[in-house]
Amino acid sequence: MEMGLKLSDLTTLRNWQLKHAANGGELFKTWSRLEWFVRQHRNTLLQQGVLIPQSGSRPTLVTSDFDNAVCEILLESAQR
Repeated sequence: MEMGLKLSDLTTLRNWQLKHAANGGELFKTWSRLEWFVRQHRNTLLQQGVLIPQSGSRPTLVTSDFDNAVCEILLESAQR
């Protein structure tokens, strides 16, 4: 995890999706779309330090760089 990371840089994955959809985001209009994306790219997101999975009933967290990581993954996928 990034050393300069602050608690204020974290949000839950669910809140990230709700904000994305509320701002007119087209890619992850539904929770299930985002869940599928995270399952498919979990290792990459973990390696980049933007996904912080929790255990039990605690929600998964994402950093403020999650948006950039998603864009990078999508661009890389499009170039294949």
